[in-house]
Amino acid sequence: MIRINLVFDRKAIGRTRVQQELALTVILVFITAGISGFLWYSQNNRMEEINKNISDSKAKLESLKTVIAKIADKEKKKKRLEDIIKAIGELKRVQKGPARIFDEINIILPSEIWITSLSESGGQIKIDGYSFSNPGIATFMENIKASRYFLDAELLEIQQTSIDGEKVKKFTLNTTIKRRD
Repeated sequence: MIRINLVFDRKAIGRTRVQQELALTVILVFITAGISGFLWYSQNNRMEEINKNISDSKAKLESLKTVIAKIADKEKKKKRLEDIIKAIGELKRVQKGPARIFDEINIILPSEIWITSLSESGGQIKIDGYSFSNPGIATFMENIKASRYFLDAELLEIQQTSIDGEKVKKFTLNTTIKRRD
């Protein structure tokens, strides 16, 4: 009689299953290694690109720092020149003042008055002088008030004194300069 073995060889089935699982594991390992390698390669390229951008940016920054330093230096020089020009303008403006004031005082000064000192402080002028008469001092004060360079005249002191045997009046008065900007 012929016997047919319908029962599978369990050992053969187990070996086949192990071989399939082993093959599947090897395939999965290769796929995982391939994907990991691809991801590593793309990330490495990306990092190299970012590092290159960083180094390029640093180089640009260094070149811009020199440009910024030059601009700052130019701005300092410009500010210094502007300050110098402003100071020169102020000196010119101030320089004209005393000459005009002395000229104006010379014009309005009556013949019977002579000035011994004249000092300016903060827009105030103090005038010391001598006169032969009180009306001469009054005329001088009126001339100061009428002048376009002075605001007012205030008599601070008047004394009678003697110079070389001649009786004269010693006076001190203040006036304020009109500001002309």
